[in-house]
Amino acid sequence: MDNRNFHGWSYRRKIVSALEIKFGKLDAAANSMTEEEFAYTTRMTEMSLSNFSAWHNRSKLILKLLNERAAAHEERKKYLNHELGLIQRALYADPDDASIWSYHQYLIGNLDPNFSSTSMVPDLTPQERLAYLHHEFENLRELQEEETDCKWIYQSLIQLARTLNVVSHEWPVDHFRVRLWIRELRRVDPLRIERWNDLERKLELSP
Repeated sequence: MDNRNFHGWSYRRKIVSALEIKFGKLDAAANSMTEEEFAYTTRMTEMSLSNFSAWHNRSKLILKLLNERAAAHEERKKYLNHELGLIQRALYADPDDASIWSYHQYLIGNLDPNFSSTSMVPDLTPQERLAYLHHEFENLRELQEEETDCKWIYQSLIQLARTLNVVSHEWPVDHFRVRLWIRELRRVDPLRIERWNDLERKLELSP
């Protein structure tokens, strides 16, 4: 059996939900299966970093887990720190794995103020957001120096730069640097060249 099968994981979520309802656990957070299911995603990603379905399920569970715990701001930040550290180690282990990048994208989305209502840490101050974003941005720039042919790095650098622009109202690098990243995307992923052309137009980068 393929433990990465998306349909299998979807069916697992349905079974867990049915069990919680059957045993009256849906409204009793202390008795829910969220903790066990979250721990299961940890075991599955430790077995295989390429398990996209496990990473996806983790993203579905972590906000529920924190809400059921009635986690305070500092505990939520602690979880975010742990998850960012976890995914950073995974990225260095296998930077070409799309599964890892999908979870990284989810985590960075938690730092975007436009999505704070669904963030695992909804009450981040602007200063805290900027600290997280700058830290991730510099980590990826270091990784990019070693992995010059990885399209996921360029995509994530642009995502982070755009989010930094939303928070601070300025780009962390000049527009020339962003255009260079888009040029690299055209080089390493020429089949999607129109996508990268469209991205450059949408960013409205000055000369």
